[in-house]
Parts: sequence; C-alpha cells; structure tokens
Amino acid sequence: MNIRRLSTVLGLFLIATLCSTAQVSVTTQLPASAAPGGEFEVKLNVNKEDVTGFAKLQQELPTGF
Repeated sequence: MNIRRLSTVLGLFLIATLCSTAQVSVTTQLPASAAPGGEFEVKLNVNKEDVTGFAKLQQELPTGF
C-alpha cells in the first residue's frame, strides 16, 4: 500500500465516521516517497468546524508495512 493510498483511506474513514452533513475536511502532509524499511511521518490535519462528539480514527495496516 503506498503512502498516498494510506492517507486517502485514513481521511475517508475519518470523514465517514463524523456526521455526514457537517463541514469536515482532512488534509495530509506526507513525503513523496519512503525507503523500504525506513521511517516516515504522516501528519493529518482535521478541520471539523462545529462538529462535536466522539470520532475514532483507526487504520489497520498490512503485515510488514
């Protein structure tokens, strides 16, 4: 799974978890590439405006990712 696909899945899951009529946006900051076995940082910025309540962000990664 590449980095762009991972960030898309994370963002879509978070948006679907929150109220669908709310103005919610998720932006990501991630490297263009990553070395196998290396480390990289993924930053998610969630703007949920007036949405309140519980939301859960969960991502299951494949073995070896």
